Amino acid sequence: MDTIETILTQYLSIDPNYQILRKAVQTVVIVVGMLIIRAVLQRLLARQMKDADNRYRWHKVVQYVCDGMAVLLVISIWFQSGQSFATYFGLVSAGVAIALQDPIANIFAWLYIIYKNPFDVGDRIEIDGHKGDVVDTHFLEFTMLEVGGHWVDADQNTGRLVHVPNRTVFKQPLYNETQEWPFIWHEIPVTVTFESDWERAKHLVNEIMNKQVADVVQSADQYRKHRQKNHILMRHGHITPIVYTNVEASGIELTMRFLCEPRMRRTRTESIWEALLRQLPYEPQVHLAYPTNRMITSKPLPDTPAG
Repeated sequence: MDTIETILTQYLSIDPNYQILRKAVQTVVIVVGMLIIRAVLQRLLARQMKDADNRYRWHKVVQYVCDGMAVLLVISIWFQSGQSFATYFGLVSAGVAIALQDPIANIFAWLYIIYKNPFDVGDRIEIDGHKGDVVDTHFLEFTMLEVGGHWVDADQNTGRLVHVPNRTVFKQPLYNETQEWPFIWHEIPVTVTFESDWERAKHLVNEIMNKQVADVVQSADQYRKHRQKNHILMRHGHITPIVYTNVEASGIELTMRFLCEPRMRRTRTESIWEALLRQLPYEPQVHLAYPTNRMITSKPLPDTPAG
């Protein structure tokens, strides 16, 4: 700071008694210096770390530490005594709380996200009607790569980024599909006609489903045992596939229910349907149903003689 005062007085001919100008110059020096330090550290981390996830997390740590130090140094410049800081804080706190209530709520929500960890970068979440994979977190918002949306079916991304204010986690339910238990239940309904052998159809779809998701059941069972060893209290009941029977207007509905990976729902659905369609030509007693209308007519009554 003595060097800065020397530059102000000797080279720029500025009276060091101009407190505000001096503090402003010191603030600029601190901010620029911290930005340079942060950039250098992040570049070194990029060279040393090959794993993208670890590199991202350490980049965030460096960013938060450097930004926090910059804020503390700037506060120490502008408020050199606790009394002046308390006085100033008392005067402007009400106005700041009203004018900046959304940014302040975002910062507190960011602290909540760090402490409670409802999601992490890479998780697939849904919040406030938006679904996607988390790709970044920040003081004020987190960013998702949108999944589904208006023109893309199933669980494939649209290529759009959705920026969600952090405070949304305080106002809306948050659904995480990949945290703690990386499997979700999925259902595929298959409707056969009333004239079909529904028991044979149920056996067929159950056989195909079990064959197509056998690897998922094995992975889920191993994962569940691993979590139990770590004393994680999660009750999932049975994890084996099952077929439910129901009667609909167009026929007998057989609903396949099975576990699958959150990002593989469309692929699993496709593989099951293709296997079923290949097998149906060899099943003459099983026919897929579709919406139909039936009309029943009666013979006209004979004419009665006039009385």
